[in-house]
Amino acid sequence: PYIQQVTDSSFHIVWETDVACRGIAYLAEAKHNTLHPEWMRVCRADTLAELQTAHFTGLERGKHYIYQVAAIRNPGDTVWSAPAPIVIPDYNQQPVQFAVVGDTQGRPKAWNKIAHMIKEEHPSFIIHVGDLVQFGPNKDDWTDEFFRPAKDLLSLVPLYPTIGNHEGGHANYYRYFQLLPEPKWFYTQQKGNVLFVFVNTNMDVLPGSRQYQLLEAALASSTATWKVVVHHHPVYVSSGYYTPNTQRVVSGDPNTVHLRALYET
Repeated sequence: PYIQQVTDSSFHIVWETDVACRGIAYLAEAKHNTLHPEWMRVCRADTLAELQTAHFTGLERGKHYIYQVAAIRNPGDTVWSAPAPIVIPDYNQQPVQFAVVGDTQGRPKAWNKIAHMIKEEHPSFIIHVGDLVQFGPNKDDWTDEFFRPAKDLLSLVPLYPTIGNHEGGHANYYRYFQLLPEPKWFYTQQKGNVLFVFVNTNMDVLPGSRQYQLLEAALASSTATWKVVVHHHPVYVSSGYYTPNTQRVVSGDPNTVHLRALYET
């Protein structure tokens, strides 16, 4: 299972099985020295599906919980996840702590090591700047090379992605992250005094485009102390960005450098 869309009072869990099953989800308050949590059944699916979701609501900020999900194929044929802890962050009482990662495609061993390092830092959430997988239409890239190497991390910490060029805009990206706010290729998240804006730079972001207008409006209307824009193709780089069309090194991706004027306004 992996965590999605944590709010001040709720979160979602998504999990997938190889064959269609019925899903069931439980939640309990994490109490000190409790060996047998007081589980409360949150939901049980009536239809068979490979991808299941559960929505946990009515939670309190700063309180610790435990969740567990299961896949039921037939009576007596049930697979349970390990109980996993989760806390709803209270950003009035704690800083906004997050990890940033990108270009994990085609590197499952490296991604596994990075995931373990991130887990040890206990961030409240993870931002992925795109290219989660090598080839978006290939389902094995998602299950075997992205989710499995990071399963111990993603079951504990929510991940907010932006789409890269390797996903290819394929339906698999939107299937696994179907709970992102609409229109999914562009969305925002407010975490404490930080606004995060997720942009798809594989699409048109030129002035006048729909996405540029959404980005401009999100930045202009926000009163957050910090505004962080997340997209795959960089505006700023530390050592130059080579473009084969011009055979020269430029500062940032030539398709996004015009965004610099907006960001520096």
